[in-house]
Parts: sequence; C-alpha cells; structure tokens
Amino acid sequence: MSKLVVLNLGKGDLYKGFPDVTVQLGLTNDHRAMEFRGSLPAAPEIPQLYRNWQILYSALYRYHGWSVRLEIEETDVTNFSEVEFNDLCEELSSRINIWLNSEQFRKIEQKLRTQLNPNEEIRFMIATSDKLLRRLPWHLWNFFEDYPNAEVALSSLEPKRKNKIYIKEKKVRILAIFGNSKGIDISQDKRFLEKLSNRIRSINRGSAKNKK
Repeated sequence: MSKLVVLNLGKGDLYKGFPDVTVQLGLTNDHRAMEFRGSLPAAPEIPQLYRNWQILYSALYRYHGWSVRLEIEETDVTNFSEVEFNDLCEELSSRINIWLNSEQFRKIEQKLRTQLNPNEEIRFMIATSDKLLRRLPWHLWNFFEDYPNAEVALSSLEPKRKNKIYIKEKKVRILAIFGNSKGIDISQDKRFLEKLSNRIRSINRGSAKNKK
C-alpha cells in the first residue's frame, strides 16, 4: 500500500514567508495520519527568477518556431542564448532547493525521511492557494532524488482536518501533448507520464473492486 504525504503551505507567499506549514503522513486508505509542523522563510528572489525563466522559455520557443502557451507579459526579448536559458534553469532549481533546505523547514524533511522508504510508492500532494507556487517545478526538489517512486501533485488549500487524510475516488484522465522535441530530451517526461498513467489505472481498478 502506498504512502500519502500532504504538504500544506498554509497562508503566506514568497515575499512574506509561510509561518504555518504542516505535513500529514499516512497510508492512502487510512484516515489516521502523523502530522509535522514547521515554517518556510521568504524567498523574494524566486518570483523574479521564475518570471525571467518564463520570458526566455517563450523567446526560445518562438525563435525555433514552436508554439508555446504561457501566461506572461508581452516582451521583446531578441538577444538571448540557450546557454543563458540553461544557466537560468540551474539557478532557479538551486534557489528552490536552498529555500526548501532552510533551517525552519529542514526539521519536516528529516522527519519525513525517517518514516519513508526510498523503494515504496509515495503520493506527494502540495496544497497551496498561491498561483506561483503551483507553477514551480517541485520535482526538482532534491528530496525526490532519493524517492524515485514518488508522484508529485498540486492542489488548492482546503480547511485543515487534523490527523485525517481524505482521498476523492475519481477516475483521472491525462492528455499529454509533446511538441517538437528537437534539441530537447523529453524521454524522462514520457517515462514519468507512462508511470503515472499505469498507477492511476491501478488505483481505478482497486476502487472498482472495493465498490463491488
């Protein structure tokens, strides 16, 4: 049986920080759950880094004639390089990991590591009402390098229910569209989506059996 981790960031934003962060850990079909508490500091440099990444990403795709759908402001970026874009990707990833490795939050990560097995299946839900946080590449968090079977999902905030984890039994359909892959390695994305699709089918079959 897989584990379910719900990381609730609570109220706050990257400019002011998140003073009340909670993590619930339990089995997917068990209402009982352990709860850990901590906080996250402000990281005002991440929003600007992310916006710069969006701008270069859009410019790079338009330069190659690929279609792209990103909600960003109109810009006239003409002078850029793929090296610059790659450097920005690395910087964004580094800043996110520095933020999540802060002393206030490290206690939560350490407690999770004592309860999770690197070989087990983990459903990792990140709950936040902040639109920017729901767009960040959470899969780049170094924590997930040690848990290759973890599946990351995002959700909006819901009222806290202490020591309980609720899962809505509902069939999920995923549509994945891959554009021009020239110069980009999308094999890892394909493998992740295939794994996620197989996992969802397994969950749906289990739900159907339980209802009979």
